[in-house]
Amino acid sequence: RFDKCSVHGMVKKTNNRPTPTMSPLWSLLSKCTVLLQLLVLVRGDFIFKLKFLSYTNPRSFDSDGNNCDPAGFRSCENRFEFCLREAGHSHDDLSHCPYGRFESGEVGGDNIDLSSSDSIGNLPNPLLFENSGKWMGFFQLAIVVIDIDLDADDLIDRFFIEEELAPNEEVTSTYTGVFSNGNITLSLSVVCAEYFYTTDCSLYCVARDDMLGHYTCDENGGKVCLQGYTEPETNCIKRYNCVLTCSPEGGTCSESRSCVCEDGWSGVNCDVAVCSPECVTGNGQCVAPN
Repeated sequence: RFDKCSVHGMVKKTNNRPTPTMSPLWSLLSKCTVLLQLLVLVRGDFIFKLKFLSYTNPRSFDSDGNNCDPAGFRSCENRFEFCLREAGHSHDDLSHCPYGRFESGEVGGDNIDLSSSDSIGNLPNPLLFENSGKWMGFFQLAIVVIDIDLDADDLIDRFFIEEELAPNEEVTSTYTGVFSNGNITLSLSVVCAEYFYTTDCSLYCVARDDMLGHYTCDENGGKVCLQGYTEPETNCIKRYNCVLTCSPEGGTCSESRSCVCEDGWSGVNCDVAVCSPECVTGNGQCVAPN
């Protein structure tokens, strides 16, 4: 139960000055915070992006090899259905779309170029599949093309695209349908949602500087403790203090409780600038590294 997480006794008084200590309840709060973040980590978030570039059906054929218009006077009146799911799923089952299913409405013509269009019929282009969960890596994208008729719709073709994609990777390819009636060209990519990292978008990290943690996030989602704090595995709750006050310009306090100087600074407090060449005595004073 998370309602037992509370904070008391954060600072232990001494005769000199308050010295931060880790009380049992403070330690409990830290553990509860880590547990809450683990619950988010298991979930993950990703966005699969489909950019529709072009589609061709040069013979205007449906899946039975017939012309979409028996009289041969018109092209097919296409509707595209998109389904995202795990790789390896049966091609016979088109109802299983756990990561999203969309229908375009009518997109007419047998030679469609949408590379500069922001729509696929009544759908946006690119089309976004936004999901809560880990990115699967290998995926199957099923696309069904239907000819819209007044009496009964006819199947034109089916596409089953199986690829492996990593976050921030993009692949652009042309695919041929099962019935070889047409070709579709797509650009496919996946990104982790904001605050999610790693190859399956399962690592969650949000920078914070409050009672629940003191850290930023690196490009891989790792926690980087702010100055004066340590132990990223517990959200950098633990504070350490230097014996001396480090210059905010020239140094930082290390876990050994001593100041570590940046390049161009020296001294126990890292407050002595180093100039090269040295300033001429009596004519100048080094106030900042050059």
